[in-house]
Amino acid sequence: MVQQMGRPQPARVLAATALALSLAGCASIDLTRETQSSGSFVSKGFAFTIASIDIPRPALLIARDNAVDARLTNMRVTHSSVTPDLGWWDWLFDIIGVRWATIEGTWGFSGAEAGTTPPADGSAPGSR
Repeated sequence: MVQQMGRPQPARVLAATALALSLAGCASIDLTRETQSSGSFVSKGFAFTIASIDIPRPALLIARDNAVDARLTNMRVTHSSVTPDLGWWDWLFDIIGVRWATIEGTWGFSGAEAGTTPPADGSAPGSR
């Protein structure tokens, strides 16, 4: 007896599509220029968690990698967060869930990091 393969059920197609989309990690970055050579950034990452395994990687690492891939000089992270953050109850999201991570910071040199200002008479510092 030969079994005939019929059309796939819409519920199975929908479930397979949702699973494929949720397994992909997503990331975005928003760069803001404040001076000619400095600014701020906000990097976000998204990951799917099943059985304590983050797919494709933990959301915080995705957001950090995304910020590093921008290849901006002197990047400094000032704030990072992972949502949802339920404290002790986070183990519930380790069974199955999704996580979003956000990293905020600055990049570049605004001039304040350069140190002292040059002398007014034009001589080099320490040459006297």
